[in-house]
Amino acid sequence: MTNIVAPHGFKPYTHNSGGSARLNSYTVVSGYNTAIYMGDPVRLTGAGKAVELAATDATDVLGIFWGCKYVDDRGDQQFSKYWPADQVASEIEALIYDDATIKFEVECNTLAEADIGGIFEPAIAAGAPSIGLSKTVLDVAGGAAAAGAGWMVVGLKPEVGNEYGDNAKAIVVPVGHVFK
Repeated sequence: MTNIVAPHGFKPYTHNSGGSARLNSYTVVSGYNTAIYMGDPVRLTGAGKAVELAATDATDVLGIFWGCKYVDDRGDQQFSKYWPADQVASEIEALIYDDATIKFEVECNTLAEADIGGIFEPAIAAGAPSIGLSKTVLDVAGGAAAAGAGWMVVGLKPEVGNEYGDNAKAIVVPVGHVFK
């Protein structure tokens, strides 16, 4: 059976302590020129608690973007699974899974049992505005990540129909996390 192609970025899977994964509030700079989708990795910009899309080789990942709310330039309150590029807004709140001990589920472009324990970079892809989801996958085919960057594969997601090979879903933890 082949795995279904259905990238969704990074999704919280479990917490190492057995507790619940919790969202924390950050912000996005009004007019930020890049869309951020639910499931995309983000990092701090250096301007307070503002976040931006993390580079594929980021050693300073803050966490995973999980939606936002803001008042748009017409004065209307918006709740969205993604931050639209170039959005001018106020009262911006970005919800981020920022705990370094959360394990995440992510689709890999390919995955073999020998890749467990390996560290790989994400392939950041434009998301789907109609549903607000990221299309980012873990780029296992691209080889090992740069030192201090990437995501460590800790296992194959135990799910009926998920198997090693193309488009396998893996359980991963961040390596280059800002809180580690």
